[in-house]
Amino acid sequence: MVRVSVENSDTLTEQVAQADDTLIRLLVSNYHKYGNKGIAMRRKQLGLWKQYTWKDCYDNVKFFSLGLLRLGFERGDKLAIIGDNSPEWFWAELGAMAAGGIAAGVFADSSPAEVAYQVGHIDATVVAAQDQEQVDKTLEIIDHLPRLKKIVCWQPQGMENYRHPALTTFAQTVEHGKQFEESHPGAFERNVGNGDAGDTALVLYTSGTTGQPKAVMLSHRQLLTAARMELNDWPVLECDDYLSCVLPGWIAEQEDGLVTSLLTGRPISFPESPLTAGLDLRELCPTCVMQPSVMWENMASEIRTKIETANPLNRLPYRLFLPLAYKAADMRSKKSGFNWFWRALDIAAYLVAFRPIKGHYGLMKVRDAVSTGATLSPETIRFFHALGVPLRQKYGLTEAPVVAGHAADDIRPETVGKIHPDARVKISEGGEILVAGDTFQGYYNDPEQYRKAVRDGWLHTGDAGIIDSRGHIVYYDRLENITELAGGQKFMPQYIESRLKFSPHIRECMVIGGKDRPYVSALVNLHFANVALWAERNKIGYKTYVELCQKDEVAHLVELDIARVNKMLPEVCRIRKYVLLHKDFDPDDGELTRTRKLKRTYLESHYADLINTVYGDGSEHTVNAEVRYRDGRLGRLMTSIKIRTVKEEAS
Repeated sequence: MVRVSVENSDTLTEQVAQADDTLIRLLVSNYHKYGNKGIAMRRKQLGLWKQYTWKDCYDNVKFFSLGLLRLGFERGDKLAIIGDNSPEWFWAELGAMAAGGIAAGVFADSSPAEVAYQVGHIDATVVAAQDQEQVDKTLEIIDHLPRLKKIVCWQPQGMENYRHPALTTFAQTVEHGKQFEESHPGAFERNVGNGDAGDTALVLYTSGTTGQPKAVMLSHRQLLTAARMELNDWPVLECDDYLSCVLPGWIAEQEDGLVTSLLTGRPISFPESPLTAGLDLRELCPTCVMQPSVMWENMASEIRTKIETANPLNRLPYRLFLPLAYKAADMRSKKSGFNWFWRALDIAAYLVAFRPIKGHYGLMKVRDAVSTGATLSPETIRFFHALGVPLRQKYGLTEAPVVAGHAADDIRPETVGKIHPDARVKISEGGEILVAGDTFQGYYNDPEQYRKAVRDGWLHTGDAGIIDSRGHIVYYDRLENITELAGGQKFMPQYIESRLKFSPHIRECMVIGGKDRPYVSALVNLHFANVALWAERNKIGYKTYVELCQKDEVAHLVELDIARVNKMLPEVCRIRKYVLLHKDFDPDDGELTRTRKLKRTYLESHYADLINTVYGDGSEHTVNAEVRYRDGRLGRLMTSIKIRTVKEEAS
């Protein structure tokens, strides 16, 4: 018996977990423990928060699971789930597991081709789709998926005239499950009892930055072990509130969201839609928030822009107190010098300047703020710490969900956290981070890829980094991204990019170099909303995004940000030239993964002519690009974009 205890004085949940626990058994246990009294989930719907008890969740999972059996779902079958964060996403996932099957997450914004690849690759027999958009994608490709039998939709609004024989609804499946129980009493309980902790529970896809994403198989035991490791560093209370903002097809949301809630009884709340997540965060004011790094970067950029564009009187408190708050945050991080005098200044800064900001962004009650995905720059973490938000990072992969993370009393902005006591980590001679242990079962239908990734018991992560003297991992970049210049010097693109994105004027960027290139350059996407606000304040006229990004005044603004980052870098690694691109990098154009990571190989190929102009000492490049409008129409964009050199005086 393994005892998972979250030590705190009030109403902390103490879970006693059997070694053969499964996620379904934990759900059943919570149903018996809390019944109709405990809130398991909340969903914002038509402006109101609708609550679901543990009994509601149990009933939906149970009868959906039995409904799947009636549809012909068998032990070992796969259910692919396509949609945004919602209770039905997790009910469908748990229902498939209860039926002896395997759930697989597909990102909601995936194209039909991406859906076809993933659903076909895992041999899914049933797809659970959120709404008409996801159903249309699946119907478009169903003829190419011979194993797919049924599509279950949980928000069928607008589909009254759909008559496809494979299509049914979540509510109908639940009703079929109730009928199935009448003719097969005890079937659900038997299936739950037959489950084993070593059974495959989930198949989750990696980001796919260099090719097709790999399908990672994770067992119940591996998921629960990862969540318990995390709880050792950050205890969770039953009374905590958690807002589900990260895509459920991402391992971070599975571990920090669903699995942690099953272990601790903490409720999960779901925004009305991804577009309203910021407003819902403000309204709910949760104690636990996890967001992708890009959302924290955007929030920091928005706050800084509002401070910079405020009138002088409103800006004055931040001018006075932000430098003091930075110094206090650094003292707390280093555990040195934070005496009663600095504590008093820190409290004054919070009350006068930063409390309204935290309230406006729904961070007033937050005690655990987590960034996941790409690493954040230390500047972004220090900024939030100065505001009084305990933002932390964690390091893990789909194949190894929990490797390192910041503990409550040991947040160091320059690292991704301390190695967990139960994790085995070392650095190879080539500087690669290696992880050992029972972290994942393998890649579905790809044993050869598993043999390449796991050698001599060590998972080769493909990440470059070091372990410092205090046991923290300092993450550098993907090993394959570390680039050598013509002079033999090496630099790490992601290290530079993360610091550039602290600028409120830069949304995304890609840093470029190579053995045939004598210096570093950058392709930059403007943060349009922030730069537009700055342009308005400075009376700079423009008609389109393309026109704005080619303004000399805007280029100078970005150049100052590049110069700030250049000062942190060795001279050979400094950015010499940059381009303000005419469009944002977009997952639908294949430039980003669905988790918003750069697809560098594709980007270098797609922008090859522009990059050649940069290194060919050209001053301007003509773009003739195909444009797809939101209504599906295709057009062409012809424009000239300037190749700009970072001036010596700026650096």
